[in-house]
Amino acid sequence: MVKRIVLTGGPGSGKSSLLKALEARHFRVCPEISRILIREELNKKKGVLPWTNMRDFAERCLDRMVKDWERVAHGHDDVFYDRGIPDIIAYVTLSKLQPSERLMEVVARKRYHPVVFWCPPWPEIYVNDAERPQTFPEAKALGSAIKYVYEKNQYQVVSMPKVPVQQRADFVLQHLRHDDVSQL
Repeated sequence: MVKRIVLTGGPGSGKSSLLKALEARHFRVCPEISRILIREELNKKKGVLPWTNMRDFAERCLDRMVKDWERVAHGHDDVFYDRGIPDIIAYVTLSKLQPSERLMEVVARKRYHPVVFWCPPWPEIYVNDAERPQTFPEAKALGSAIKYVYEKNQYQVVSMPKVPVQQRADFVLQHLRHDDVSQL
């Protein structure tokens, strides 16, 4: 059975770099859907962006993330995700919106590996770009909200150490190996 392993945290906390390091070690990965979608929407005259229309943006992210979740069901290798579907709840909630009933149903049905790797706020590596306009305090608040959502949804959240990316990849893989052995 394929393991769907989530790497999550606030913007600019090192998730994407960690995902690339795992991909370089020949693991299957699913990149961050929201960044891909933001890039696409920025190129449109009236693009749907999280800072102008969070509700519609969240639904579009949800559609794509569900497709990614379902697509990997056909493989046999474990897959690492840059964010999971529960992240959307935190984004929506911090935008002072109520998560849709559909989102809550999908979060309950489309489960990931029970251990989620959370990258804490890290000011030394945080940078803004066109797809990440949040200030560091906003990114920090979002990271905390994301961690809370996973815990509330019965995931074990493991905080990543603030070490170089290859050591972070080693940490994830060692933790997963230990997790596999402890379940025997």
